[in-house]
Amino acid sequence: MEVMEEKKNDSNEKQESVLIYPHQPSMTVYILLITAVSIIIIGVSVRLIYKDSYLKAFIDNLTTFVVCFMMLTLGSLMLRTINFLAELEYLKSHHDNQVKKIFTNTFEFNVTSIVFSVVCCLYILMFAIRKGDILSYTRALDSTSNILMILLSIIVSQSIGLFRCKFNSVYTSSTAEGGIDYGTGMAHNYYYGYLRIILSSDGASNPGLRAKMEVYESNQSTSDVQIKIPVKKLFILIPESGHIPPDLRDASNYWLESTTSLDNEVRDRAGVKKRIYRNTVYKIHPGGEGNKRKPVYIVVEGATPVLTFYEVLQHAHKHTDTYKNYRHQIIAAFYKTLQDLLNENAESRDTCELVYFKDYDDDGKRVNIGEILLERIRKEAPNCC
Repeated sequence: MEVMEEKKNDSNEKQESVLIYPHQPSMTVYILLITAVSIIIIGVSVRLIYKDSYLKAFIDNLTTFVVCFMMLTLGSLMLRTINFLAELEYLKSHHDNQVKKIFTNTFEFNVTSIVFSVVCCLYILMFAIRKGDILSYTRALDSTSNILMILLSIIVSQSIGLFRCKFNSVYTSSTAEGGIDYGTGMAHNYYYGYLRIILSSDGASNPGLRAKMEVYESNQSTSDVQIKIPVKKLFILIPESGHIPPDLRDASNYWLESTTSLDNEVRDRAGVKKRIYRNTVYKIHPGGEGNKRKPVYIVVEGATPVLTFYEVLQHAHKHTDTYKNYRHQIIAAFYKTLQDLLNENAESRDTCELVYFKDYDDDGKRVNIGEILLERIRKEAPNCC
């Protein structure tokens, strides 16, 4: 008994090491690093022009920084104007003749940039009222200190997104941005082109995924055997490598066994008449198929866009290297965006669960997805197995 308990604990520890989430950049670390660098630059610059008062030296540097930042703000406005005028060429073909939409999206600043710009404008106005020409004042300062303030203004403007806007011009958008938008696009396509169709009830022909599971239980149960799907959700697998085998049995050391499918969802879509959407029900055999333990039923499948992305990486084309370099970021963006889309709708949030996992351990051995899924089920239905 103690040996079995020890094995179970080891399995749980192993499970916890596998259940990870795709890496997302930490804004806290980023802000702390930016703050530290800014303090160092300000400290060095203040010391360079120090004469008899640290406060005066700080104000002198602040004035130079404000001027530099406003010059960059002016540069941002000029670039946005160029993008706006250039985009008018595509007014009809890309923007449905909506000049206002192009203008609004092109000249959109985030709140932080607006606050910084307004504060800097007020500072310059107050300085002009009190001391006059601000440019002649900054020219009289130490040149090295000015260079440091220029550097600081560039760092700050980039950090707060001064040059970033909602609209990407056809002249400036590029796959060199890292391909992270590829993952976001995959998530939106997957959600609106598939999940939204199968998960929720439309009040008419589609009863929704949960109702289909109840129908499955009723149809498959007999007087001797009662079939139950303990967690009525669609579990979607997002493996770190992106590879998903056609039969999940091959990724579970034979713990998973496919059964029949839920009732088909049939739609006329994009010119395809009576297109069929189908979800497979699997049985999880705890310990493997040879084990005598009662199987646990689950509706599970891999995220097809992730598999497609994996297959894209197996072929050589002009974007392959970019996608390979940013593979983790793309999958992380897919996971995060899809989770956000699911959370925005209460019905889809309660009927779908994303399972991101590291499918190969440090020794290159395939991880048992059956164990991972069983652990997820136990969290919501502890008495199921």
